Amino acid sequence: MFTWPEIPRPYEPHALHGAGAAWPETNCYVDLWIEVLHALRLNSLAALGFTVAIDWEGDQFSFFKMPAGDLDRLYGISIGELNVWWSLEEQVAVQVARGQLPIVDADAFFLPDTRGTSYRAQHTKTSVGVRAMDRATKRIEYFHNAGYFSLEGEDYEGIFSRQAGSMGLAPYVEIAKLEGLIRRDDRTLRKMALELLVHHNDRRRMRDEKHGSAMARFAKALPEHVAWMRAQGGDSFHAYAFAAVRQLGAACELLGAHLRWLDGVAEPQFVAATELFVSVANLAKTLQFKLARAAASTKLFDADGATVEIAEHLTRAFSAMDDGLAKGLAKGVAR
Repeated sequence: MFTWPEIPRPYEPHALHGAGAAWPETNCYVDLWIEVLHALRLNSLAALGFTVAIDWEGDQFSFFKMPAGDLDRLYGISIGELNVWWSLEEQVAVQVARGQLPIVDADAFFLPDTRGTSYRAQHTKTSVGVRAMDRATKRIEYFHNAGYFSLEGEDYEGIFSRQAGSMGLAPYVEIAKLEGLIRRDDRTLRKMALELLVHHNDRRRMRDEKHGSAMARFAKALPEHVAWMRAQGGDSFHAYAFAAVRQLGAACELLGAHLRWLDGVAEPQFVAATELFVSVANLAKTLQFKLARAAASTKLFDADGATVEIAEHLTRAFSAMDDGLAKGLAKGVAR
């Protein structure tokens, strides 16, 4: 049975979730895994190469998630789905007792760490990783977003209530199996991470060659989406900003951090690409402000003008990264 390392109190989140980040929260799944790897004393930065393949899906940028295959290859962590055929509480308890990490689709209405946003205010779906559980006292300790928290009492009852799910259906639950965990040195991790980056970047290049760049497709869709936000009013901007702008900006910031970590060797290859991806992350914040104003306005919205700088920086960033990868391949680093 796997035994977790001791988690210090107070818990200190990974630097990726620190005050200096442009996007200190990305999405619930990736944020959770950054902190889980951090708590396991593993290098979270090694797992971020998949962000290079973020795509415009027609109505949002990809809700990007760490691929199960990457986590298995880098760290020996196997992920599968838990078939909730019994009581959710019973089955989560079984997995926690085995040292596994159940990742549960939960209702943020019952999560105290969302106080001031969702807690006891609105029902929203999110992912939590349950590390510790005491059924006698009705208490769990869990990873969520950028931290490690606990809940108990009525919140415990709410999380495990069948009524907490959609239409009373059991939630989707994954199991992260940790007994095969592998701890690799940074040199080995860098080689493996570079191979994964090449793989994900090849997917991105083939997709862009076939369909055009993600940013060009986003800019084309933007006028219609701004019109929709104006017609909807209310919280429509916040929902759109999360689905589109935050996912773009956060993915680029994480990719920049990944490339910076890969460059922690004698001959850096990604300095220019790193700077450009970080620049895109910051420009995405500016775009978010522009869209907030546009959603509240009746003026004609210039989508190309609002996105041209991001598109130019992204084109240069991918080109610089491709050059760096080519140098690495020439040296046999990624083979």
